[in-house]
Amino acid sequence: MTDEASPSPPAEDPALIGGRKALTVSFAVILGIGVILCGAYVAARTVSGNNVVRAATPATPPVTQPVIQPAIQPPAPEPTPAAPPAPAPAPKALPAAPTGGNLTAAELAGKNFLQVGALAPDAVEDYRKKLAAKGFTAHTAPGPDENTIRLLIGPLAPAELKSSQDALTQAGFACFPRTF
Repeated sequence: MTDEASPSPPAEDPALIGGRKALTVSFAVILGIGVILCGAYVAARTVSGNNVVRAATPATPPVTQPVIQPAIQPPAPEPTPAAPPAPAPAPKALPAAPTGGNLTAAELAGKNFLQVGALAPDAVEDYRKKLAAKGFTAHTAPGPDENTIRLLIGPLAPAELKSSQDALTQAGFACFPRTF
């Protein structure tokens, strides 16, 4: 009989067992710290708002509108040599833009205008003169109450609204389209 001993499993080294536990605990601690830091980051972003730094976008170039100028009249034909020369006409001053009148509800009905103001009665004429100096004819219409008068440009065809609004804005007047 031979004494054959059955092989027994090797005993685990106590240092190796402690090392696995330490590794597992270290991994759990690092994972926990990561979760806490992520939570703090999300909370800080939520509280501080959306302060995202964006790349500067180039400003769009301003849209230029053609300048509306009064039509230039062709020069008068020269007189024939047989006729005596006519005296030169005296230079004429350019007439101011006409001022519009007061519009009634019937004149407003169904028409398109640009409203440039809703003013007190004592301020209307000064503002109308400023508009006339820039070449715009302004009409007045009743406001929402007896102490307010609307200042309107028009009536305008629907196709004219945008170009007229742009011209007024370019001249420094705020306005908006209005149909009565």
